Amino acid sequence: MLLLDLFFSLNHCLLNLTFLAFAAQLKCNERLLCLQK
Repeated sequence: MLLLDLFFSLNHCLLNLTFLAFAAQLKCNERLLCLQK
């Protein structure tokens, strides 16, 4: 049971990191688009 909890918390952490990276990428793209105009 503990192992499963650990797996889920790790998975949740990875999802959060992926989301943060995705959001950062979007912001970066928006800035680049603004700079190009």
